[in-house]
Amino acid sequence: MAEDTDKWGVAAACCPALHGVALDLLPDSWQQQADFQQVFGASGWQQLQQQTLRRYHQRCAVTSVPASEVPLHVLPLWRFDQIRKQVQLAQLAPVCQPLLQLQQQLLSEDGLQGPEQHAAAVGLLQQVMVWEAAEVEKYLKYVQQRRQSLERDGWQLLPPEASAWLAGAAAAE
Repeated sequence: MAEDTDKWGVAAACCPALHGVALDLLPDSWQQQADFQQVFGASGWQQLQQQTLRRYHQRCAVTSVPASEVPLHVLPLWRFDQIRKQVQLAQLAPVCQPLLQLQQQLLSEDGLQGPEQHAAAVGLLQQVMVWEAAEVEKYLKYVQQRRQSLERDGWQLLPPEASAWLAGAAAAE
């Protein structure tokens, strides 16, 4: 029974809010601006990683697997503003080693070693995202097209240190 009322109620969490696998392929010319160790310095980047891991309770943002079972890596998630043609850091999120490897394989400039590896990577992405194979291929094509558009259409990468999410993360600490 709720305090000071005659009403009954219940609050329940049915499932955790988990991210999907984001494949954000930025132009090569932006790599220096998006290198968080260079932008924040080694100790600043390490502090941001620790804050992010604490925020996610030492769990993968996609699978919820704990860091005690598999290594976690903190990655940026980007927001793409179609109107202003700007890319901004949306947040940092921990991702488990297998998903990091999947991301690296799927975004590799060299491509995968062969059709078997590509099929395995697509299969894993299908499982994680609960997609059909055709949806995965369509998404991979979209990621490549978006990268080309970022370079061709004059998009701008906003400085990561200006992210509202980082300001909120610092205030929460």
